[in-house]
Amino acid sequence: MDWGRNNYREFPWRKPAVSPYESIVAEMLLRRTRAETVKKVYLHFTHQYPDFISLSKASVSDLKELLNPIGFSNVRSNAFKEIATTVTRDHNGALPADETYISNLPHCGRYTANAVLCFSFGQKRAIIDAPIHRMMCRHLGFLPVTEIHKADELWDFMARLVPESYPREFNYALLDYCAIVCTPRVCKCSNSIVLNEIDRNTIFDE
Repeated sequence: MDWGRNNYREFPWRKPAVSPYESIVAEMLLRRTRAETVKKVYLHFTHQYPDFISLSKASVSDLKELLNPIGFSNVRSNAFKEIATTVTRDHNGALPADETYISNLPHCGRYTANAVLCFSFGQKRAIIDAPIHRMMCRHLGFLPVTEIHKADELWDFMARLVPESYPREFNYALLDYCAIVCTPRVCKCSNSIVLNEIDRNTIFDE
């Protein structure tokens, strides 16, 4: 985790007490969009709509205007409206720590559910997006898959790797490593960082 601590990227959705709502907002905004680009919109969004209930009352047109700077405003605005309406209806705006429920929310899924459970509820959860999948193929010998959310072998492997005591920090470090070092065009160092972390967690021990 030394690399993660030394290269930690600070974002407003990474605060220690990030709420499940804030995690959902961040995950939806970060899709196909760089974190640095999302930062300003995230702050405006969560200030104007601080919870699921307030978001459920927003008009789609207002959401589109707010989301225009980062693109995909039609898709994102409708997704936010559907998610907020569902959580408000089902749980009065209080998102439960329930993997099945979160993954079945409109426009969510396995990654979003695990991210929320890890970052907001502190659970030991694996997260695998396209950059992490790329790292696993480059460093760990996995073959590329077209549907990451269905690749149980990858998820089971990473679930064993995530440490019990600091799952958030580990996953943040992994995300940062894939953004800074293991980039789409080139990996800027050897695989020693990843393999050393695997060795420390004795992932291959039975």
